[in-house]
Amino acid sequence: MIRRPPRSTLFPYTTLFRSSDTAAEIQQKAAGIGYPLVVKPDSQGSTLGVSMVPAPDNLAGALTSCFSLEAFGLVERRIMGREMTVAVLERNPLPVLEIVSPRELFDYQAKYHDDSVEHRFESDLAEEVVCDLERTAVAATSALGTRGLCRVDLIRSEERRVG
Repeated sequence: MIRRPPRSTLFPYTTLFRSSDTAAEIQQKAAGIGYPLVVKPDSQGSTLGVSMVPAPDNLAGALTSCFSLEAFGLVERRIMGREMTVAVLERNPLPVLEIVSPRELFDYQAKYHDDSVEHRFESDLAEEVVCDLERTAVAATSALGTRGLCRVDLIRSEERRVG
């Protein structure tokens, strides 16, 4: 059996849940974070099993999608904003890339099959914002102890914070 650490107080906007948790336990965790939410499997990539959950009535369907892929999931507060990605090579950030999609969620279909998605290296972001995105990406790779080339996906919220 895989054991996961308890929710950290450092991350009040996300929590882990298990397929063995009761519906009431998961609902309580979700309510503690607040809606709208994002529900996703713990270790999937390419947005597989990810659901946007605007209200409590949508939570059960999102959990079904998540648990169809694995037994652990995350509930996170949904951050509304611009989607950015920063590749980091040995703690050196590469140019910030903005992803613009007509879809609500930049999901598997959008990533690999939708020709209407735009990838913008040139954006209207101020230099200080670009530097903040780069610092955040490098800090994330450092905290995780990554090596070589990796990518950090970020949302720049409407409140101009990076998440």
